[in-house]
Amino acid sequence: EKAGLCRQLERALAGPEPGDPQPLVQQWETLGTLEDGALQAGMQRRYEAALAAQTEGPERDRLAAEQAANQERREEICLHLEILSGVDSPPDLAEARMAFQVSRLSGRMAAGEGDPLEAAPQLERDWYLCGPAPEPAMGELEARFERARAALGGT
Repeated sequence: EKAGLCRQLERALAGPEPGDPQPLVQQWETLGTLEDGALQAGMQRRYEAALAAQTEGPERDRLAAEQAANQERREEICLHLEILSGVDSPPDLAEARMAFQVSRLSGRMAAGEGDPLEAAPQLERDWYLCGPAPEPAMGELEARFERARAALGGT
């Protein structure tokens, strides 16, 4: 829910005028604190950055400048989750998928066998903490994330 509210604030920045964030601020205030302190702190930082960008020119510019890096990180998270869940990745990512799988296999062989699904919860946390990517890439990435998460049994 907190990530969804952050996403709504971030989406509002794509338009010419951000709009009134007050309804989202009120919703945020009704949500409880997350049990995971690090996750709560990260979500709070993302929320505050998105909220500040609603009114402050420099914050809005900074958030916009970070979108390319966020897109790369979100693409990486999706690719990793797709591999872990056995979900197909877009065809143009076949080479990147193969390179990651080879790297992961090499690492697992060197470190000994481990459960590859152990990485899934951290990848999901990373997704929620990551700032916005440019539209329409963000919509495509959200769809990929949800497909992989569903295949892993996420809700």
